[in-house]
Amino acid sequence: MRASVAEDPSQQPYNDMASHPFKRFCTRLPREILHFLAKVWCPCLALLIMMANTHAAAADSPAGWRSAALMPWQLIGLDAEFTLRHREQMQRMHRALQDTWIQNARPLDQVAQQASVGLSLNEQRLAHGMMVGASRAGLTTPHHLQPIICPVGDSLLFAVELISTHEGQLLAAQQILVPRGPWEQWLKPGPAPEVPTARWQEALQNLLKEAGTPRSAARENPFKLRLGLLRGSHDGRKGSHLCLNMLTAHALAPSFIVLPLVGEREADFLRRVWTLQEPPLRATRELVMDWGMQPKGPEFQAEARWSEAVLGSSIDSKLRVRTTIDISQEKLQLPNALIQLLQKEAQSIKPDDGPQVAKIYGAWAYLDRGRAWGLEMNDRLYLDDGERLIKGHVVAFYGSGLGLKSPRGFPIHEGAILFIRTGQRKVQIGDTFLFDPTSFPTPWPPVRQPSNASAP
Repeated sequence: MRASVAEDPSQQPYNDMASHPFKRFCTRLPREILHFLAKVWCPCLALLIMMANTHAAAADSPAGWRSAALMPWQLIGLDAEFTLRHREQMQRMHRALQDTWIQNARPLDQVAQQASVGLSLNEQRLAHGMMVGASRAGLTTPHHLQPIICPVGDSLLFAVELISTHEGQLLAAQQILVPRGPWEQWLKPGPAPEVPTARWQEALQNLLKEAGTPRSAARENPFKLRLGLLRGSHDGRKGSHLCLNMLTAHALAPSFIVLPLVGEREADFLRRVWTLQEPPLRATRELVMDWGMQPKGPEFQAEARWSEAVLGSSIDSKLRVRTTIDISQEKLQLPNALIQLLQKEAQSIKPDDGPQVAKIYGAWAYLDRGRAWGLEMNDRLYLDDGERLIKGHVVAFYGSGLGLKSPRGFPIHEGAILFIRTGQRKVQIGDTFLFDPTSFPTPWPPVRQPSNASAP
């Protein structure tokens, strides 16, 4: 029945008007009105669409609102009464940080709404405390600032951390120490403490200088350090253990790749709103500290556990650390023994050197490099020195429990086991393997590739 109606030529105009109401309406309009709409309103509509697209592109550009962010204060070892009593001082210091670092700062929830980024009511409340805008530091990658207040010893610490948002790396940090007496939240109300404006501005300027320091690619470096706590105390009267860990991280950040300790939830939320797809860095070594019952300072003693974070095996059961906080330089002086230990461990997984054979057990070769170096299951490795062609693939990983030592001289804390498929009896201790760049499936017609370069 429908086919017969559609095939009737006399019914075709009515079918078109019924199926297209706008066309049926336009047939009743005078030709002059149609000409006016086409001549005036169409160009205006095109101009409005172009302006909207330009505004959206400007909002989505890194120079707009995905460049720099300022997080709200993080309080460690301090309760809500501290914020109620010192709200004005905290706002002044936060505003000075905002004016020094961010251009045209606006709340994240307002900018996200303009960029059509959907946020729930709770997310809007969280985003309202974050200020975003263009960075004054000249950094090309997304980053954020995390201000922190915590008690350490007989002083109160005001710190700000510069963190790479897309990698989750602590790039730099600055802090100042002030006497705790005027800021104590459990004493009777007294005169309001003075804001250390000059010292705070000096710390922010130093942070701007550190932001311009060139850095190596963090993802290509296998040594990534994370600090933890064996026992945490956040009692402000005794000093905060996490605050001491944070000072340790600030002292190590210029020399090593250190992951931040606070503000992880806010940083993950910012990554999602900024639509950063690259995953953050993962630690390959972990230093877990215990600062004792009452770390009052200025000298601190800690007992640490040193382990690799890939397989979770312990490296040293006990590690003694003695540090001193330098009030004049406002930072923690770490012992040289700890710095040398970290440098030695970073050298053991140096990315420029290939994995070497440390032990041979039948058809299995134990390599001195593992996941931290970049190996994964089923990775194909080969050795071709002109006389021997040896091929294998990774079948397992092992930790420090085997007690193996690398031919290079360092103890192996995590390595890989290679199953030799070709040339099993030709493998020797100290042989260095390379990644096999052969593509699978191999191309046709066959071409000579590095893994079979010695073949005819």
